[in-house]
Amino acid sequence: MMTSVYIDGMGLDFEDSDGNSTLGDLVGAIENDIKGIRRYVDGVCVDGEPLTGWRAPQGLRRPLVGLGEVKLQTASFDEVAADGVNTLREYTAVIKQNIEACASSLRRGGPAGPEFSSVVEGVIEVVKTIEMLARGGGAYGVALFSQDPAPCCSSLLDSLEALREAACTADSVSMADILEYELTGALAEVERITFFPAA
Repeated sequence: MMTSVYIDGMGLDFEDSDGNSTLGDLVGAIENDIKGIRRYVDGVCVDGEPLTGWRAPQGLRRPLVGLGEVKLQTASFDEVAADGVNTLREYTAVIKQNIEACASSLRRGGPAGPEFSSVVEGVIEVVKTIEMLARGGGAYGVALFSQDPAPCCSSLLDSLEALREAACTADSVSMADILEYELTGALAEVERITFFPAA
C-alpha cells in the first residue's frame, strides 16, 4: 500500500522507492523545500489522528510503510516569531507588575505573596521563549534581537538563583532588592534588545 501524503491539504508526490523511508525523512525533505519561504512543519496527522511527540527521535523514526495517509501542516516562522515576541512583551509586563507587588509586600515585612510564584514561573517562560526565538531566528535568518540574547538569559537565571538563595534564608530585604534591581534590570535588558513589532 502506498502512503498518501498531503501538505496543507494539497496532495504531494513522495516516492518511497525502497520502502525504508521514515516520517523523519518525509518531514526533513518537506522542511528543506519550504525553508526558503520561512515555513516549517508544525503538525502531523497519520490516518486522521494527530500525532503527539512526532518531533521526538522515536516519532521521526516511524516507518512510512503501512501508513495510509500522512497530512502535514506547516506554519510561517514569521507568524510564530511575531506571536513569540508579543508573548515576550506580555510576560515582561506582567512580571514587572508582580515584582512591584511582591517587593512592596516584602519591604513592609509581609510575605512575598502569590506574585512570587508568578514571577519565578514567568521568568522561566521568558527564558524558554527567548531561546526558542533565538534558535528559530538563526535557522530562518530572522533578526529578532539586536544582539545575542544568551547573556540576558544568564542574567535572568542568575537572578532567580540569587532569589532562591535569599528565600531559603528568609532574607526579605535581599529578596526585595533582587526583585527590584537585578530582575527588573535583566527584564529591561530583554526589552532593550528585542525587536518588538509596533503595537
